[in-house]
Amino acid sequence: MHIVRYSATRLAFGLLAGLAMLLCSFAMIGAERGKTQFAGALFLIIGPLLAIGCMKMLMGNREALRFDASSVEITTMWRRQLFAWSQVEGVLLKTVNSYALYGLIKTGSSQSLNIKTAGGLFGTRSHTISKVFLEINDHDYAALPALMERLRRGHQPVQTAAPLNTVGHAPVHQQAALHAPIADSGDFNPDAALARYMQRKAASPSEPSGQTAAPTLNGLPIQTGSHPVRPAFGRKGIPA
Repeated sequence: MHIVRYSATRLAFGLLAGLAMLLCSFAMIGAERGKTQFAGALFLIIGPLLAIGCMKMLMGNREALRFDASSVEITTMWRRQLFAWSQVEGVLLKTVNSYALYGLIKTGSSQSLNIKTAGGLFGTRSHTISKVFLEINDHDYAALPALMERLRRGHQPVQTAAPLNTVGHAPVHQQAALHAPIADSGDFNPDAALARYMQRKAASPSEPSGQTAAPTLNGLPIQTGSHPVRPAFGRKGIPA
């Protein structure tokens, strides 16, 4: 069983940040500038949500992920869900960078663990857990997707080949051997080839004894009779 927990210290800082955003929102909404008022309205929405979510996690067991060989349990600030590995479509890390001065100066970056499961409006649902609140070091965090992917791939359905159709009354394994291509080993055995040819010839129906096949020329029968055939260049034989 693998368990990844939220950091109590970071959750406490998140709680304080949410309360600070809530207090600052009242002063920002009363400002004269429209941009400041808009930012104050955002703080008024985000601050209480952040404070309540962090308080909720602090009062619980602080588990963010719990997974083993059969399933994975994802806990965010608002809900907890259990999925079998067959329902998980992928696990990956996402990094979001922030820039200033029209993308010239990098001001920061944030990483998050993204788990995609079946469901949702478009057939796939994403569950994101930010690294900022996790109690995990950088090495273990980077190895987390590979560990989860290894467990997920171990529960993928195995595709089996379709059964062969029967031909006549031959068993299935004989049909597979009959239609299987002959591998080129690079070592030709003339004795084995001659033995196979003699077996096929003995198994094929033979012509009646005393009856010989009519002679042919270029796939056409040669006329026989009292008049011999005179050969001519570029033409068929003309009776003399």
